[in-house]
Amino acid sequence: MAVIRVQLKGQAKIAYAEKVVNKAGGKFFGAGFIKKDNTLREGQFRTGVKVHTKGGELKYNPRDFGLRGVWEANNKEGCTEGEAFRMMNYATLTYLKACGDEYIFLS
Repeated sequence: MAVIRVQLKGQAKIAYAEKVVNKAGGKFFGAGFIKKDNTLREGQFRTGVKVHTKGGELKYNPRDFGLRGVWEANNKEGCTEGEAFRMMNYATLTYLKACGDEYIFLS
């Protein structure tokens, strides 16, 4: 596993993180990011999960705010499959583990 240290901020960091997550291609990836309440969330996530969704459209475009909708596996809160959807904030990422590489985001 290669460890890649990334020192980017703002839109450059968001674009880089989006590229890494898209590279995972819907497979599981690890991530750590700071939540809105300033706590760290770490876990295994997937994109493209459509099971257990209730349908409907969001009233905003998450990408306009640097967010990505993900599904969290093995969540600590004990949420059921339908409750395990999260919005991951690319701007507050601390690390990503995808496709055999670890990306550490330096501040």
